Amino acid sequence: MMDVHAAGLGKHGYLTGKIPVMEEDSPGYTKWVTEDAIVRGWLLKTMEPHLLSLFIDLPTAKDIWESATQICKATRTKQDGRPVNLDFTELKGV
Repeated sequence: MMDVHAAGLGKHGYLTGKIPVMEEDSPGYTKWVTEDAIVRGWLLKTMEPHLLSLFIDLPTAKDIWESATQICKATRTKQDGRPVNLDFTELKGV
């Protein structure tokens, strides 16, 4: 749903990287930082509190999106009958 929301507001490129990270000395840098922060906020607000620590320090919306996508895929992968993402979450918390 988040990708649909972002696309509807013209911000999907921040998730996919089609709107690339700008250099600090670029003329549009301030706008990029602001818009990327908005998209990061959307992503983080949709997460369960116990998951925030996995994503809060990632620098861009694209990084959060890619990491969340990987974890969602891991949720579907099981090892010894236990979702792999549980092991990942526990390791990240160490």
